[in-house]
Amino acid sequence: MKWEKTINPVRSIGPSKAHDLLFGCPLSVVIGSKSNRENCPESVPSNRKAIIGTIKHGLQERAISSKWEEEVGEWSIEEANSIFEYLTEKEEDKLKNDKLNSHLIPISHEKNFTIEKFKCVKIAVDKRRKFISRYTNKKKSYPSKKDKIRIFGSEVPVWDIQKEPKKILKPQDDEYKLYGKIDFVEFNKEGIIIGDIKTGKIHTGDGVITKNFVTQLQLYKAMWILTAQHMSGKKMNEQEISTVLEQDKSRESIDTSKYMEKLQNVREKVNHVNEIISKNNKVGNVTSKLAKPSLENCRFCSRRPGCTSYSDFLGTEIPLDKRNDLKGIIISKPVKINHSLNKYQFRLRNNDNTVWIVDNIDSDRIEIEKIQVGRTISVYSGKSIIEENNPRINFRFKCYDSSIAYLE
Repeated sequence: MKWEKTINPVRSIGPSKAHDLLFGCPLSVVIGSKSNRENCPESVPSNRKAIIGTIKHGLQERAISSKWEEEVGEWSIEEANSIFEYLTEKEEDKLKNDKLNSHLIPISHEKNFTIEKFKCVKIAVDKRRKFISRYTNKKKSYPSKKDKIRIFGSEVPVWDIQKEPKKILKPQDDEYKLYGKIDFVEFNKEGIIIGDIKTGKIHTGDGVITKNFVTQLQLYKAMWILTAQHMSGKKMNEQEISTVLEQDKSRESIDTSKYMEKLQNVREKVNHVNEIISKNNKVGNVTSKLAKPSLENCRFCSRRPGCTSYSDFLGTEIPLDKRNDLKGIIISKPVKINHSLNKYQFRLRNNDNTVWIVDNIDSDRIEIEKIQVGRTISVYSGKSIIEENNPRINFRFKCYDSSIAYLE
């Protein structure tokens, strides 16, 4: 899966990508930006868990939103369930025209889907009740769409406004480098609360908040202050602003000190990246200067098959328990192992002369007719690795139905 010959400069990035830009792989942020997505397409299938996470996030966000005029008052379990199903149908509609991920339909086939759905619906009902009780009989605290951009509520748009915008509704392209939507911004007697909703794990194995989430909230805080000061014309009292991560029914306060310093670091990094691209925008040059291949940076990157730096990294010695991709030279023709399901297996030898049998690869995920002995191939998103008690084969690389392979 090759990318186009050139890479475009980054127009802007979202706060969720800033940590990767600063501390991970800057290239992943560049190729995932709006200006490069089509030229550097996703080429590794997603999974149902990720799609369900999007649906759950959408329901929780909608529970604290007043923009859905047809949804007035509290929700019953049935109403919240209906909205969950509607959001699921929307995601499935997107998948229908996505050749890479259409196999994820129906989403409900994911293990424990019904249980996860019920838990999410119950949390949303409770969250909606609290939201309605908080704002019933209160005047709206934000303007309409025809007026200035609102700074309270759900899905609050924010920018790192760098100079006085020409238009009040939205800054122009040359006036910001970061743009995002905060899940919710609340105002109460204790001050202003900026919150981000998470549906997955928020702590590392050591019980520490994931650094990426801290960076995201630092930037949201800085961007909200800049946006709010412009929209209101008043200086914000930064001491009254707190930040939280919300998960299910709980909230955890996050220390987001040095938020303006973090914002400036991101701005400078965007400028640095764009300077590299402007000097020589050829894919090879940009990749060599910005890619930071590692297991942590690349393992879940959906665009990694197009990255030559990652391809080289795949040829290095990677611990078996960390390996979910495989690269090598084909040493046997593919053999059909299941005539009814179109599953194949073939052997390859990697750089350290280890022989692998790639097993259970689906014919829809590989160009069977092009698999020839001597060609180099990379297989992505394997299911498991099994050591073989065979003098001619060292390991078996078992594939999922969605595992995919590309020839070089």
